[in-house]
Amino acid sequence: MELAAPYQSAQRAAEVGGDWHDAFLLDDGDLALVIGDVTGHDIQAASRMSELRNMLRALAVDRPEETPGQILRRLDTAQAP
Repeated sequence: MELAAPYQSAQRAAEVGGDWHDAFLLDDGDLALVIGDVTGHDIQAASRMSELRNMLRALAVDRPEETPGQILRRLDTAQAP
């Protein structure tokens, strides 16, 4: 499978954001595809996006038998205050 995504750089130097996409193989060979968005256009949004993206990948790899909904529930639980 070949995946492609367009990239458009920010119009202002300080405008970063929390949008992301990720694709990775699970142990059984299935492809996991994730698209996410953290509200904001600043360094805090970009930092939070990185945390969530990496946590979601770890949760998906840790228990590949879970459904996407179960994985997202664990992500919500892990990041709750």
